[in-house]
Order: sequence, then C-alpha cells, then structure tokens
Amino acid sequence: MCSITCFVEGGSSHKKELEIRVLGSISNYYRSILLTAALMTLVAAICFSQLKHFQLVRTIVHDLSDPKMFEQAELPGFIQQSPNAPQLLDFRRHTAPLVVNANDLIAQIIVIQHWVRAQESDKQFYRQPGQQPVPTIDNTEEPERYLEQQRQGVRSACRRFSYILTGALLSLGINARVVSVSDSLNSSTVLAHNLVEVWIPKWDKWILVDPTVDAFVLVNGRPASLLEVYAAATCGQQAGISFDQHGSHYRLPPLDQYRSLFRHLYVARTNAIFDGYHYGLFGAKRIEFVHYVGPGIEPYPQHTKELLLIGFALSAGSASFLTIWCLVGLLFWLAKNGKAFRFSSVAASWDGVPPCSGAAVASSIGASSSSKGPPILVKPQYEFGGRAAST
Repeated sequence: MCSITCFVEGGSSHKKELEIRVLGSISNYYRSILLTAALMTLVAAICFSQLKHFQLVRTIVHDLSDPKMFEQAELPGFIQQSPNAPQLLDFRRHTAPLVVNANDLIAQIIVIQHWVRAQESDKQFYRQPGQQPVPTIDNTEEPERYLEQQRQGVRSACRRFSYILTGALLSLGINARVVSVSDSLNSSTVLAHNLVEVWIPKWDKWILVDPTVDAFVLVNGRPASLLEVYAAATCGQQAGISFDQHGSHYRLPPLDQYRSLFRHLYVARTNAIFDGYHYGLFGAKRIEFVHYVGPGIEPYPQHTKELLLIGFALSAGSASFLTIWCLVGLLFWLAKNGKAFRFSSVAASWDGVPPCSGAAVASSIGASSSSKGPPILVKPQYEFGGRAAST
C-alpha cells in the first residue's frame, strides 16, 4: 500500500478534501475488484483440486451397463481406423517384416507383441536401485512418435506400449483397441493400467493382451477378453487369472495386485489413432471412452466433472480478467492524475489520524487561522524514495 501526503495551501481545504474523497472512492472501487478476483481465484483452486481426483479428466466418459455391447466386434458409435490412412501405411514399414504366417492370427499377434516390447528393455522401463526418478512422457497417441521416443530411451509407461501395439496390429489389418482398468474412480489413490484387446474372428471374441509384460491375459488357462477377466476378478475366481508370455521373460507384476485392477473398465470408442484422434479436452477428433457399470460398480461422474470444468474455466477466466482490468485502470488513472497526486515508494503504516484525513486538514487550517500574521502558504511537497522535494 502506498501513502499519500497532502499539504494545504491557503484556503483550498475544501478542494483538498474533495480530492481525498475521490482518492478514497477510487481505492474502494479497485479494492472491491481485487477482492472479487481473489474470490474467483479461490473458487478456481477448489475446482482444480477436485478435478485432480478424476480419471480421464480431458475427455468424455460414457457409462454402459450392457456387457454384450463390450463383447461385440464394435461398440455403439465406435470409429474404426481407416486402412488407407497415410500415417498407417507409413508405419507399416516397421511391421511388414514381422509377417510370419497370415493364416495363424494368434502366432502373428505373438510376434508383433514381442517386437513392441523388445523396443524397450526392463532396465529402461523400470527405475533401477539408486536411480533418481525420471518423469515419464505420455504426450501423444501417435504410434510413430511413441516409437521414436522409445528408441531414444525416453522413459514412459504402459500407455505407450498399448498405443504402439494397437498401431502395429492395425497396420497389418488386425483389429485392436486400447482399454484401461483401475481399482478406483479416485485418481489420487488409484492403481491403473493400459492394455490392448485384439479381435479374433474365428473365436468371435476379443482377447486381452498386456504389452507391458509381453503376455496374453488368461482365465483358467485360456486367452480371455477384458470382460471375462473382470468377471473372474469380481466373482471370486481371482486365482484363475494368469499370464502367458510365450517364451519372453519380462518382469511380471504381483498377481494379487494385478487382479485387483479389474474393477473399473474403460474401452476407447475409436482406434483411429492414425487419423488424428487424440486424448484431449478440445477438438472434433477426440478419443472418448466407455465405462462398464457392472453390478455394484459406481457410475463414472461425468456430469460432476463437467460442472467442475466449467466452474474452473469461468472462475479462472474471471479472476484473470478482473485483475488485468484493475491493473490497466490504475495505470490509466495514474497516467492522467500523476501530477496531482504522488505516491511514495516506501510502504507506510497508518498510525493515529492519517495525514490525508479530514481531521488532519481541519487541524492544519485551524493552526494557520489562529496564528498571527498573514496566512501561511505551504508548498506541495512530494516524496521520492524517502527524500522530500519542493516545487
């Protein structure tokens, strides 16, 4: 806060008092604006803190309770990857040498998943003893960019494996989609994981592949779909869930922890990752997800999330606008009235009667009128950095 020092010259006390009142009104006006901006900032902070508890904040999540929909070759409203997309055809240069037997789809999937996992060693993927934490980078859904990062040694997570495997399978004409599982809706305490489902036409079903551990996920020794693994995990058959790595030896997670992940299931509504579809708040080509609401499973709070996002956007925007409005208004006012009022550069505390109050002005007038001799003229003085200068 800046202090204002006023000096009375002759009988101009009324004029000075009016100037003081104007200053007070301006001060109150801008103080109210800043208080409103502070309140909006608080509301934005509250909304943001609540949004941090949500999974998949930057997209739309649809609830679906019919398990048959998840077992079909395509979900309702699913957007299929175009087989002639230029990026897909270009990515095929990586996967074309992997074709071994077009008639044995399972063998082909195994070869592709081995190739995807071999791009990154366990030493690169897992933090080694004594190694400082390295932030993971998951800033794209494009398989080509993910593959470049992987080969450059950039550390990532299961999400990258899932999108590279999905892209590799699609490039060879094998239908696949990205799925996600978690043990809770609260992202602050959640354990979550990304996987891939692959459609097997001769079995007329999806099978779940975990590219992070280079394995098929099995239920009672057979390749299982996401929903079949979920049923085993939630119906007391957790012991039947296992892995088949088909000869690879990458590190496996603790099975008890892994089985607990299959409570909340999310399936992407598109696999068109070579057509520009991405995970984000804005854009027509946005990857949305479907959340399975099985018996006893709480729905995804999409409407609450949308209200919090709107509240955050409005309050943060209002706070920014009011703060800028206040600062610009003050700058214009100072530029226009700087010759009449000067503010000291040193903050001062207000003890007793402020020097610009009506009482101070009245005291000055009374002192000058009661003294003998001609009226005392006091020249205006301005403080600059604690040093007085006369004009």
